[in-house]
Amino acid sequence: MIDKELTTRILGILNSGGAAFSEIYVQKRSSNSLRLEDRKIENSNSGLDMGCGLRLWQDESTFYGYVDSLEEDKLIQAAGILAAAGKSSGAGKVLDLNLGLKASATSYKADIEKYPGDTPAAAKKEILELVDNTCRQYDKRIIQVTSGISDLEEEIYIANSLGTQAGHKVVKVFLSINAVAAAKDIIRTGYKSIARTMGYEMLDGGRAGSAAREASRIAITMLDAVDAPTGELPVVIGPAFGGVIFHEACGHGLEADAILKDATVFKSKTGKKIASEAVTAIDDSTMPNHWGSYAFDGEGTPSQKTVLIKEGILENFLYDLRAAKKLKKKPTGNGRRQSYRHIPIPGCQIHILLREKIKLVTSSHR
Repeated sequence: MIDKELTTRILGILNSGGAAFSEIYVQKRSSNSLRLEDRKIENSNSGLDMGCGLRLWQDESTFYGYVDSLEEDKLIQAAGILAAAGKSSGAGKVLDLNLGLKASATSYKADIEKYPGDTPAAAKKEILELVDNTCRQYDKRIIQVTSGISDLEEEIYIANSLGTQAGHKVVKVFLSINAVAAAKDIIRTGYKSIARTMGYEMLDGGRAGSAAREASRIAITMLDAVDAPTGELPVVIGPAFGGVIFHEACGHGLEADAILKDATVFKSKTGKKIASEAVTAIDDSTMPNHWGSYAFDGEGTPSQKTVLIKEGILENFLYDLRAAKKLKKKPTGNGRRQSYRHIPIPGCQIHILLREKIKLVTSSHR
């Protein structure tokens, strides 16, 4: 998206004020979405977003700016403004960029068969119509169906003054189904979704129809549901949402920026028992095609598998470059960011393993 010569020039400008670190993050994203409700298309959206984020560290401060463009003059101007804002009062030290940028290596591999850009809107509409018909045919008590499908393709390029250079392409597809069932004065809803870092091959093998039947089954089953009893009771946590519960209860507290803010109960507990021996929690962004998996994080660090809790013992935290530097630890590939407009922060992709007879593997996202 931008060449190596321009990249090196921008990093040089960012470092000209004596910055300890500088970075360029380029992103080009194409997205589409389609929603069907009451057997007709209600919304159809497409978008193209492209720009560049620039960052530098100066002492304990971070300076960040972004440009909604990849035009050379605008990038050079933005780099100059940011460098001036972060310029130290001393003479500063310009980093030697003549050593060159080296491409980062990653073991992550996810082949794409059906790119969203090659899938016509008519084919996406057919998927939603199939979902709608499948839900209504499941049971006559299904009175309303809402379904949506969205996809994105994005190219990302990252380079920094440490010599890191990483580029990769991300493809995602998301299908959501909401079925409403009614009987007498009772109305219940069933929901099912499929989300993967892959193309439209995600829905091969009748997966859209299977998801529609599952959403309908949940809605119909809920018609006979009774209120949960009150009091203290044993709870069985299943996959999927069980991971979200763990993520919100513990995952954010294992992100290293929480240590820096003194905002986690896990601070200073590395090597200590914090959970049952049955619990092992792993952050793993290398699992092919999962929604939160990736080749590189938002700072160009390769994805990896990080054991956070092993048999109840706290073993590690999740680090981005900044937190790792401050805490004198190795980055774990968790510098996540929403887009080029946002600064990266540690983010988790939690997987839980329960020993004994139950094995729960599930994932969550920020």
